[in-house]
Amino acid sequence: MIYFFIIIGVLVVYKFIADSNKQTEQLKGEPLPQKFNAFIETLNKYAFSGSGLTTKLSETSYNLYKEGENQIINLEYAFGTLKVIWRYKYFQQELVHKKEFENSQNIRQDWQIRMADSLISEMKKAIELHKIQVNHNLNSN
Repeated sequence: MIYFFIIIGVLVVYKFIADSNKQTEQLKGEPLPQKFNAFIETLNKYAFSGSGLTTKLSETSYNLYKEGENQIINLEYAFGTLKVIWRYKYFQQELVHKKEFENSQNIRQDWQIRMADSLISEMKKAIELHKIQVNHNLNSN
């Protein structure tokens, strides 16, 4: 019985390592900014008027930002899921909005734009509420 659990454990570890290596190989052939070009371009146009820069943190993680701006967008890709962490500062109060897009291995550009538009819509609402809350807190003091 113990051998059964050992074999299952070995298979799970093997599958995890194989998937991780496969992902790394995919991103070496097509880096994250190329793989999600339309997504990043759409976010860049909204957040930074198209003048943001992508900075590589690792094979699977990039930042989209513009020097001197009050926001930064982090993109992480792992096991077919694109995770976005969008940080926005208003009067030194930070809003952190997170969203994950699953099954995003081979997303067409039109779907990437829809994904970005959805995220932008969420972020607009979150920023509006954040500003109201921060202004309320400032006026209360």
